[in-house]
Amino acid sequence: MFAGVFGEDNTDVSGGGSNVGVLGTTSNGAWGVEGTSGSGAGGGVYGLATTGTGVEGSTTSGNGVFGESTSNYGVYGETNSTGGFSGSTPVSAGVYGTSVDEVGVEGTNTTTMPTEPYQNEGMLGTSNVGPGVLAASSQGDGLYAFSGSGSGAFIENEGVDPTLQIEYGDPSNNGGDAIDVFNYSLGDIMVLDASGNLTVAGTVNPNKGAGNFSRTRNPNSDEGLYCPQEAEETTEDFGSAELLNGTAVVALGADFKQTIDGSSPYMVFLTPYGETNGLYVASRTAAGFVVRETHGGRSNVTFDYRIVARPYGTRLARLPHVAANPQLRGHRPGGPRIAVPRA
Repeated sequence: MFAGVFGEDNTDVSGGGSNVGVLGTTSNGAWGVEGTSGSGAGGGVYGLATTGTGVEGSTTSGNGVFGESTSNYGVYGETNSTGGFSGSTPVSAGVYGTSVDEVGVEGTNTTTMPTEPYQNEGMLGTSNVGPGVLAASSQGDGLYAFSGSGSGAFIENEGVDPTLQIEYGDPSNNGGDAIDVFNYSLGDIMVLDASGNLTVAGTVNPNKGAGNFSRTRNPNSDEGLYCPQEAEETTEDFGSAELLNGTAVVALGADFKQTIDGSSPYMVFLTPYGETNGLYVASRTAAGFVVRETHGGRSNVTFDYRIVARPYGTRLARLPHVAANPQLRGHRPGGPRIAVPRA
């Protein structure tokens, strides 16, 4: 291996102090150490460490370490114990990488014996106050994660803030999807758009105890349930009332009235619990409805009612057309699909 600059220091500094193989300083804006390499297999600057840092650069205003290449890595770091490349800064990005047509920053871990999920990452970013890893792109993927066997991206949160937060920085440019889950065989299988609308190709199964699951008296099993499917949006309420001398006035709940469209009529279904000539809804208003017994009957009987109304603030189409194409949006999300081996 050949290097434009090579420095080595074998001094024992276990008792304190510091020593470096190569030290370069500058005060006029240029580089303290600059290394270039031609078409050979070596590098412009090469740093090797068995326990510490192979190459370390610090600055008060410019780049601590700057690497540039026309065909391979601008900066390449390798170590047998700690991070292959480490960057820190009090005000800006600890590590910053740009590329014309490839990856700006790439991290690889070659271990075949993973332990904890946070001990064998190709790239690890930590922060005390800001983002551990910040990824941005003007037209491609801001962050692309790939794995051949484990998770492409692993996110862990031990605080109170959101584990994953997606934010549109430009309010005028929110046409893209917030989340797009793609399957090579099925196409797009889940899409969360910029307006908060979620579309899934499969079945939504909430946590036990809510939605599609019902708890039972058997502590070892729950029962699955199905949700009703409707042709249009509705909001429902239920209750009980009593017919006195053949008449009952039922007021809509104050909280329920806030959720329905008061300008649209609602439906009322009645179930009497006793013998009558029959019940009917005599009138309906935004405040409530009146129930009477048919043929002038004057029965005293309790009954249940079910109210079906239009929700407030929405006017979605009845039975909206949905394309049969398994790809929900008819496209593939941007970014590479195949991991390209690199030298």
